[in-house]
Amino acid sequence: MSPTYPSIDEIRKLCSHLGTNDASPFFDRVSPNVEWDVLGTHPAAGHFTTLSDWKKGALGVINDVLKEPLKLSVVNVTGGGDQAWAVVELEAASVSR
Repeated sequence: MSPTYPSIDEIRKLCSHLGTNDASPFFDRVSPNVEWDVLGTHPAAGHFTTLSDWKKGALGVINDVLKEPLKLSVVNVTGGGDQAWAVVELEAASVSR
């Protein structure tokens, strides 16, 4: 029986679009009601319950202070396959204004 959900490799490939100038292939697959946690004590940190809130709250805050839009790279993926959930660890290096 094949997995019901995207595999770790498929999730990694999908998330790799976050490191390009066109992240739409990733965002086109994200549920509008996603739960998204940004860890830390910075202004972009928080628990977001919609994609729209995350884009405004976390991504918007970060992109407002950077010279170029944030580009993320995948560090680790857990879940997927026969799991209805996945956790993706991302990292970014950028320069502020």
